Amino acid sequence: MNPTAALLWAACRREPSPAEVLAAVDAGADLNEAADIALVQRVSPLLWRALEQAGIAADGERWVDVLQNDFGRCHAQSRLMLPRIGPLALQPLADAGHPALVMKGGALASRYPDPGLRPMDDIDLVLPPEQIKPAVGALGGAGWTPLPERRPHEIDLTHPALPGLPIDLHRDLAFWRSRANRLTSDQLWAARRNTTLYGAPAFDLPPEIEIVMLAAHAAKPFHVFARLLWTVDIAMVVTDAEQRDGVDWDGVGRIAYEARCPTAVAVALAQAQRLGVASPEELRRVSGGRERRAAIAPVLSADWPVMRRDSAIRMSLRYALVDERRAQATLVLSDVIGRQGPAASVKLAAILGGRLIRRSWRIATGRSRAPLEPGREKPRDLVKP
Repeated sequence: MNPTAALLWAACRREPSPAEVLAAVDAGADLNEAADIALVQRVSPLLWRALEQAGIAADGERWVDVLQNDFGRCHAQSRLMLPRIGPLALQPLADAGHPALVMKGGALASRYPDPGLRPMDDIDLVLPPEQIKPAVGALGGAGWTPLPERRPHEIDLTHPALPGLPIDLHRDLAFWRSRANRLTSDQLWAARRNTTLYGAPAFDLPPEIEIVMLAAHAAKPFHVFARLLWTVDIAMVVTDAEQRDGVDWDGVGRIAYEARCPTAVAVALAQAQRLGVASPEELRRVSGGRERRAAIAPVLSADWPVMRRDSAIRMSLRYALVDERRAQATLVLSDVIGRQGPAASVKLAAILGGRLIRRSWRIATGRSRAPLEPGREKPRDLVKP
């Protein structure tokens, strides 16, 4: 394993081992490279914590400034801004009869050893579509201002008292052009649980569907597990749940199959295993033939955190992480009509169309295997890319 990658994996454990951190540094980990990667992949507070605990310090080195500055920013955000989400957003929504489901960072920070270890760009809230308009009105009365619409499935709002920490109010999880699975905000809403976050009434998710949601988010066609933070999130959810009532892993497998994203879950759990998180082997198994395994191999590699993610790797993962033929076809259409010029679109359509035809033929002739629902003998309409 690349020593810099080994350092990042060691630093991102819930309780990092100073001995493992020192071993990676002694093996030649590049601390400047590690700091740059950690900043981009949003794990710089975790790396700084691990290096401090291991007693590694070097005044005047560039990596020290990079990590120390971001660590300070994240901790200031967690102490000065994050607690205000309750009175400024969640409480006004609850008072208006629209308590929100909080997902991703806003619901996860408290499950980190320290909330300041979890950087956040925004607070993701989910409400049923019919509640979005009155919810925006309630937030407007509390000082929030909607931004010009960027994506049709969500509304962004900002507050002058929370600069740099907007709200993303979701009516769905993805726009049709980037939908890679069947998981919807309606399913999350149906699974919600009553809770209190930041001193206000809200909803959160049971760990089983939260694990699937986080894995599906990390595997999105424009994400393809680019941030190590997303795997750390899953590790924190699993560890916290195991310390409470445990994880119903059969439930995780069932939800992943029904949402048509078992590959996303398999990759996420395989990466989380490098952070010391145990899970059933069958849920970490990626189905498919040689071509698919080759496409997914980079993201399963121990060197993934430091690997150069060129356009070829990202494009391969964009399709290889998708389990359903219909979603693959939608992504092809999206690439053809929205991301390429006329000449490139024709070429891309021919290439991708040919690949899908060849892969479908291999599946039809029994030369490839598709992901199976736990307990089923035959797949439904899941196919390998």
